[in-house]
Amino acid sequence: PNRDMYISLDQHGVSGLEFDPDVGDRVVNGIVSSLAAGTEMIHRRRTADYLSVSMAKFLKLYQNEPITRAWKERIYNAVVDFLEREKSRQPWPYVNEFIVDIDSVNNRTDEGRGLFQILTRVRIPASARYIVLLSQIGPSVIITEQEAAL
Repeated sequence: PNRDMYISLDQHGVSGLEFDPDVGDRVVNGIVSSLAAGTEMIHRRRTADYLSVSMAKFLKLYQNEPITRAWKERIYNAVVDFLEREKSRQPWPYVNEFIVDIDSVNNRTDEGRGLFQILTRVRIPASARYIVLLSQIGPSVIITEQEAAL
């Protein structure tokens, strides 16, 4: 395979393995969650699926219990605790920031029908798809000391 083949795969939303002599085999990160080119990156979709499925699994434990204030607090705390653990995951956290809302999305009518909703808003880390190295190298380059921004 050559570089043009990997570019073609990327343009069609397919990921491929590429051999880099400095680091070995690596996945060329062009995979998306759709066959249509230019659509959502799979990293975001897989992270969303992981977080949603994980929360759904442990929230099953709260099903069929009476909807009380204490129950709402337990459910809220369970979701917050899970997202906090994902936020502190090392070396790569799945979560940067999040908000959990159970107040604005629920009302007594829905609760009376047994429906309880939990709204989570989660910001995840971006993938480093492109790393651009800008260099000025030569005998006439002017060097000044300055702090690098991180």
